[in-house]
Amino acid sequence: MTSFSTNALTKRYCEMQGWPHECVQTWRGNKRHDLFGVADSLALVGNTPLLIQNCSYGSLLEHRRKLVDLEGRIDQLLACGFSFELWEWKRKKHDGHYQWFLRAESYTPAPSRSEPWTGPFDLYPRTKK
Repeated sequence: MTSFSTNALTKRYCEMQGWPHECVQTWRGNKRHDLFGVADSLALVGNTPLLIQNCSYGSLLEHRRKLVDLEGRIDQLLACGFSFELWEWKRKKHDGHYQWFLRAESYTPAPSRSEPWTGPFDLYPRTKK
C-alpha cells in the first residue's frame, strides 16, 4: 500500500476544490516547525485564509491536546481574520480499491463543528492502460 504525507493529501484536496494552497510547515535542523506553532498548510477559501493542521488517522487526540495548549494563539489568529481547522486523513478500501477520507474540525475559540468522514476522494486516480 502506497503512503502519502498528510501535507500532500491536503495540497491535492485543496487543488481539487480550486483553493490556492501552500504548505507552510518548515524544517529547522531535524525538527518540524508549524506556522505560528499551529498550521501545516494555508489555503485561501473565498476571502478567508484557512490555516490547517493535518494529521493521519489515529493521531487526532494527540493533535487536539496540542491545540488546547495553544488555544491563546489560535484565538489570536481567529481575531486577525484567519479560520482554523484540524484535518484528519484516513485511507480505507472503498469499491474495491483504497481511497482517502477526510474529517475536518473547525475551530472558533473552541472546537465548533466536527464533520463526519467525507469522501471517498480518489485523490490519485489510476490511469487505464
